[in-house]
Amino acid sequence: MDSSRTPDRETTPNIHHYIADKLNSVIFSGWYTERIWIEGVQQYRDEIKVDEDEVQMNKILRSVSRRVKKLHPKFTGIDGTKDQMSLYVDWSNQEQIIGHYWFLIEKAFLRQDNHVIFELKILRPVSGSEKTNGRCPHCGKLPLQDSVSNNSQSKNNIDDPLSLTEIAKQIQWRFRDVIKPSEWWTDVKPHLTLEKAFKFGKFLIVLFMAAFTGAGHFIIHIASHTNRFVHGLSGLIRSMTPFLLACVDTINRCLAGLFTLIAMIWKDVRKPQVQTTQETANRLTFDRNEARKNFLEGPGGPGGSYPYRRENQNRPYL
Repeated sequence: MDSSRTPDRETTPNIHHYIADKLNSVIFSGWYTERIWIEGVQQYRDEIKVDEDEVQMNKILRSVSRRVKKLHPKFTGIDGTKDQMSLYVDWSNQEQIIGHYWFLIEKAFLRQDNHVIFELKILRPVSGSEKTNGRCPHCGKLPLQDSVSNNSQSKNNIDDPLSLTEIAKQIQWRFRDVIKPSEWWTDVKPHLTLEKAFKFGKFLIVLFMAAFTGAGHFIIHIASHTNRFVHGLSGLIRSMTPFLLACVDTINRCLAGLFTLIAMIWKDVRKPQVQTTQETANRLTFDRNEARKNFLEGPGGPGGSYPYRRENQNRPYL
């Protein structure tokens, strides 16, 4: 067997089919940046940089570029880094404005000189409210919003990286690029063999037996520890009961004394004011002194004569 023969998955017919299957009719967003000179083809090409949040598109372009480079290690029509890929198109016969656009790959194929040709169509410009990571490769700014309100919202989102709107948009773009059931089925289908299904069945049986055994041991141990815990808790409650009862009794006595004090204060406040014992004694002494003075001075008052004359005395028996 010729050792220089390329493996089946890297032959030209397979690559043609792979490129057509993965790239035709794909919609993505990117920046049309500039027209540059390509030494490999001795011609000018227009560079389209795919947005970094187009994760699946960048992954496909890296895969296509890697396969084509195995046939032709020079210019392949695709270039870039791990996070952002670029593709090159020939727009020499038409003028396009540099900017951020949604593109449609109408057709992608491998030419005879082993580099990929892209026929792109610009669908419409990208609004700043649609993309969160599609920054300009030159200035690092997002595209302009469609209105003043969108400008304010975009500015707030940029200033606040923890904005719920910003986080929701990022999650939406990640799910859009990751969750693709058709591609999952394409990747998983080669691995669905009878031998692997049999191994998977054995794995499930072993896993079920291990889970059942582990659950039995867990129940035994948890029952033992629960019994010990309940026994220790009962001893603690038995020892703490007198102390707790004393605490409750102390609290009851304090509350009873407090309410009694409040009742006595309230009773004194509501009771009408009366003269004190000292005031009553002083009043009686004053009255007694006045009576004695009047008796000694007689009915004539301070100017009366003494001894009294009989005619001046009002005696009933005279």
